[in-house]
Amino acid sequence: MACNGTDPVLSVQDWHYRAEGNTSFVIFNPKTRTILKLRKRCVSKDSCLKVVADDVQPFQEFIETAIKPLLGNKFISLATIIPVNRDFLETLAKYFEPLRPVKRLNTQVDVSKQYALCLPDFSFLRYPKKLQSDGPTFCIEIKPKRGFLPLPGQIPRDLAIKYSVCRYCLLQQFKVQQGIWEKRSHYCPLDLFSCDPSRMKYSLNMLLENPQNNLRIFKDGVAIYHVQEKSTPSEAEQRKLAEQLQQYFGDTGAEEDTKDHLLQSSCVQSFLDIIIRALLSSNTKNGVKQTTRVYAPPHALPHAPQTCAESGYNSWPKEKYPTEVMSSPSENCILRKLLAAQSSSGLEIDVILPLYERVLHHLQSHPEDCEKYRLDFPYEGDSSCMDKDTKRCLSSLKERRANGKVDVSGVGIKDAVRLIRDYLIMRTLTDCSIMLAVQLVPPEKRSSLPWDALLVQSPKGQSYLYSALVVDLDPKPSSKIPTYESLDRKVALEYVKRHQNGSAEPSVVTLD
Repeated sequence: MACNGTDPVLSVQDWHYRAEGNTSFVIFNPKTRTILKLRKRCVSKDSCLKVVADDVQPFQEFIETAIKPLLGNKFISLATIIPVNRDFLETLAKYFEPLRPVKRLNTQVDVSKQYALCLPDFSFLRYPKKLQSDGPTFCIEIKPKRGFLPLPGQIPRDLAIKYSVCRYCLLQQFKVQQGIWEKRSHYCPLDLFSCDPSRMKYSLNMLLENPQNNLRIFKDGVAIYHVQEKSTPSEAEQRKLAEQLQQYFGDTGAEEDTKDHLLQSSCVQSFLDIIIRALLSSNTKNGVKQTTRVYAPPHALPHAPQTCAESGYNSWPKEKYPTEVMSSPSENCILRKLLAAQSSSGLEIDVILPLYERVLHHLQSHPEDCEKYRLDFPYEGDSSCMDKDTKRCLSSLKERRANGKVDVSGVGIKDAVRLIRDYLIMRTLTDCSIMLAVQLVPPEKRSSLPWDALLVQSPKGQSYLYSALVVDLDPKPSSKIPTYESLDRKVALEYVKRHQNGSAEPSVVTLD
């Protein structure tokens, strides 16, 4: 099937199940190296949050107008909109039902849709096949989550734990307690976003040990390492990963015995080092710097990398997961770009909720402003500029707290709408995924690669062609703002309660 905008001839048997989220269902075609992204709806309409738009076009426009200015062109890709018919969607929904995770069965493919998004399968390289080798392409998909702690002044006193423990780590203990996961993950986003190779190596190993929804590894488009339900990877799954990686990331000419090493085997650790090099790589192509717009967030994060109090990195023996990566990150590397984009909002949910309530009150009193001050994409009206009085008000918000709440009465409705939109964009960027594909380049093929090929090298001199993109960039509905605030408050208070009672799980993994 070619994604050229024409009416395709679709056969369900040509497609395979890839993944799904709250609003999207993704299948892939290994022959054409394409994916289809379909819209979903809740089985019970009464219990479902309203989908942002009835068709796929606004989702394209959202990436173009809201995401591209933050991330630039290099790390995003727009889809092609193609027609689909009801018969295909109904057959597809029935065909893939047995493969779906139990937790997703409250939603289903929306068979009323007439269009779907078609994209290249980013588990493969973004290069013509003639430039690639005959060997397999490996891809790691990372859902890094939010990479920073709040800046001072926005958090109520009873939730001050959020200044020292990141949202992901707060949620981990809560999810285990709720039975969502069997074991807590010791991955911390702040370690990955630190761009410190040693901390990154630790964080990636924690993802390997307990991937949850935050890591998958593909070989030629097929998932070879992932977890869909509550469990952690079995010994057999770990061994399979090491065996798959050995030929392409292990010592040349050596046959490593992976029976006892598994995730600590040299081929797995070398693979992670290649991934770290690519994540830290500059936005250059064979040394020629590319022009991108660098977005400066209004409330810049501290220059030094932040540390989460729940991270076990400082207590972990560094010799267990050593890294051979010594390079410093580029300002244009994918992690730095994504972190800057995430932090562009500048405000926390504790401030956004009262702004949201104020805007809703205004719209109830002035229904004629509903289109002008739309909180959900596609946006209407111009709310891109704040006046000086509002900027001054925002800069002093941290000093205007009374009874645990921020006084937002001095913020104009237009500016409140802009701040809420910025926050929702931040939520999209903290729930996205990085797809990083790599392929070993034979020595004889290196000289034939074009000047714009992206390459990283192993310490042993092996070259790897790579490509990296940010995906899963759907807009978040403003109606979830109260839910965001309620969940964050509950999780933080439960965390404090468990630690005060001495019932919290140790923050450092116990060594075998």
